[in-house]
Amino acid sequence: MTLRARIRHESPDCLIRFVAKTGFITKTLWKDFFFKGGTVQWQNISWNNLIKRKYFKRHASSRYQDILILRKDSVLLRDRLLSVPVSVPHTSQVAHDENLLRGLLQLLKGRPNLNWQTQKQSLKNSNRWHIEFLAMD
Repeated sequence: MTLRARIRHESPDCLIRFVAKTGFITKTLWKDFFFKGGTVQWQNISWNNLIKRKYFKRHASSRYQDILILRKDSVLLRDRLLSVPVSVPHTSQVAHDENLLRGLLQLLKGRPNLNWQTQKQSLKNSNRWHIEFLAMD
């Protein structure tokens, strides 16, 4: 049996929802919290499958090639996203955000149903309420 025949295409719904809230995922965070396990070769195949299956694309900056962002134009994602994804953080914020996300993912390990929002989501929601409130006046 070839390696290709053994590849299981697991649905990355949890990862998609996470990246929709955060704007990105680094390979290190993915490996530590979302990868199901296996050899380094299987890890690389699985990471690249996220791109090949058109869920994600690499960050535009060549400096951040180990960062994936959502392909917002993907038909596959439309049914899986519960809300409009946040934008990708500025490159100067990536390292800071990655550290915060690592802490958040550690917390979520024991509480998978914990409801949480990023600052961008919170601001987007508060702006929406503000706009709706103004429209009601």
